[in-house]
Amino acid sequence: MHIYDYLFAGVIIIALLLGSTVMMATLSSPALNASDKDLLKIAAEKIVTQMLLDPGYPYNWGSDNVTQNVEVFGLAKYGQTSREAYLLDPDKVLRLNSTLEGNASYYFPASNASSLLNLGKDYGFTLEFNETLKVSVNPMGGITDTYSISVASDYGLPIMGAKVSAVLYYINNSKIAQETAIPGTTSFDGSYVFNFSRSITTSKVLVVAVDYYGTHTAKLSANSALSASLFGSQLIADPNQPYYIDSGSDAREIILIPNSTGCETTGFSIGNAGNSTNFVLDSPPEPSAIAVLAVSENNKLLVASRDFSKISYRTIPAIRSAASAYSLERTVLIGGVTFTATLYFWRMSS
Repeated sequence: MHIYDYLFAGVIIIALLLGSTVMMATLSSPALNASDKDLLKIAAEKIVTQMLLDPGYPYNWGSDNVTQNVEVFGLAKYGQTSREAYLLDPDKVLRLNSTLEGNASYYFPASNASSLLNLGKDYGFTLEFNETLKVSVNPMGGITDTYSISVASDYGLPIMGAKVSAVLYYINNSKIAQETAIPGTTSFDGSYVFNFSRSITTSKVLVVAVDYYGTHTAKLSANSALSASLFGSQLIADPNQPYYIDSGSDAREIILIPNSTGCETTGFSIGNAGNSTNFVLDSPPEPSAIAVLAVSENNKLLVASRDFSKISYRTIPAIRSAASAYSLERTVLIGGVTFTATLYFWRMSS
C-alpha cells in the first residue's frame, strides 16, 4: 500500500508543477502583451515625430531639381529662422504619391523611407493624409452662375458656422477674368449658396476657401477645363489631357491667405520659363499655392493643383494596416490647407 501512496503523491506533485507552469504563463501573457504594445507605441511616436517635424536632408530634397541622394527622411518644410510645428513641404509630400500623373520618377519609395528610418524588416507602416474639412460643390445653373456648397467634418457631419468665400475664374477674350461672390457662413446643414452676376459659358473654375476656427481648406471645381498637377515649379500634364500654352499666355497663381474673418484666395500673374507643353514658373510657387491657372489652346483653362488626398504611403502595397497596429493622428498644414495625418505602425514579426 505504501507504494501506491508514493505514486499518488508523485502524481499530485507533477500536477501541481504543471498547474503552476500554466498559471505563470497565463499570468505573464497579459504583461508581455502590454509591454509589446508600449514598445510599439513608443516606436510609432518616434517615427511620426521624425516624419512630420524633421525636414530631412538635403533640406529641399522634395524639389524637382534636387538630384542628391536623400540621407534623412522628413516631410517638414525647412526654414532657416523659424518653422511652425507640423508645417509640411508640399513637394516632399507629393513625392509620396506613386501615381503623380503617371510620373513615377518623382516617387520616393516607402521601402527607401523605411530604410532611412532604420525600421529594417521588423516594422511596417502606412501614412495617409485626409482633409479635416470636406467640401462638396454642386452647380445649380439658372440665369446666373449659382453654386451650392456643403462643408462637413472628416466624419461626414455637417458643420454650421464655417466661414466661406469663393472666386470664379474664367476665360474672357483669351485672358483670365474673375468674379468674387459675397462671402458668408454655412447654415445648420453645413450648406451655403454662392450667386454670381452672370452666366459664364467659357472654360471656368470655382475656387472656394473655408475657415472653421482656424482650420482651413480650399476646393476647386472646374468646368470645361484641362487638369494638371502642380509639382515644384512645373505644371505636369495629365497623360490623357496634354496641354499647349502659347508664349505670353495669361497665367495666374492662386494662393490661400489668412484675413480678418478667416481665410480667402487671391491670384497674381506669373510667367512661363518653360515651353508650350511644359509650363515652368519663373519662380517657385508660394508655400500656400493651391493652384496655377493658365490659358491653353482653344481657349481652354488649364488648372494645375496639388492633390494630397490620394496618398496612401505603404511599405506593403496591399496592406493598409495590421491587426496589432498602433495608429497616431496629427493635425498638419500643407500648402495652407489643414489635414489630418494618420500613421499606422505595426511589427512585422513577433
